[in-house]
This record gives sequence, C-alpha cells and structure tokens, in this order.
Amino acid sequence: MLLFYAVDAGLKAVLMRRMNVADTNQLGESYNFGHDLNQDLDHLRVGHLKIPSSNILAKTTRPVESKRINEVWRYGARLQPQDETSVVSRLRDIITWIEQEMVNR
Repeated sequence: MLLFYAVDAGLKAVLMRRMNVADTNQLGESYNFGHDLNQDLDHLRVGHLKIPSSNILAKTTRPVESKRINEVWRYGARLQPQDETSVVSRLRDIITWIEQEMVNR
C-alpha cells in the first residue's frame, strides 16, 4: 500500500515539476487529483506504464479498477496472487521512471 501512495505522490511531483508550479492548486481544474494513477500517467504521456485492472481474492473473484487498488489494500482485502505480483511490479517500474524523470529534469 505504501508503494502505491509513493507512486501517487511521485507522479504528482513530476507533473508539478514539468508545469513549474509549487502547489497542485496552481495546475487548475483540468487536473483531478484523486488516486487514479492511470489518469496521472496519461497526463504525463507515459500510458505504457498503466496499471492493469485486477481481481480481488475473496469467496467470489470480482474485478477491481486500477484506481481502486489502494482501497483493496487499505481495507485488508487481497488481490489474486498473480495480479498482486503484476501490480507491484508495475508500481516499481513507475517508481524507477519517476526517479529518472526527477533526476533528468
């Protein structure tokens, strides 16, 4: 869950740096800041890093949108093992991209 929020904050930091602002309020209404990492990735034009939708591990498997994955972890549910591995791997890929972006600009 902490990895998810680190990516969330990092993407916003990259966006703010690119737009040369010190506060998200300065970005205007065109940017809706929730926890939709895929939306943030679209804003940054790195859609190839998008997080796929996943399945919650429960008595019955049910899908969860990528923008709700943080809620799965926050409320103690679990993703299907292969989905969790995929999501965590993608979050790490995004962290690597954020690090490169922040160093190179």
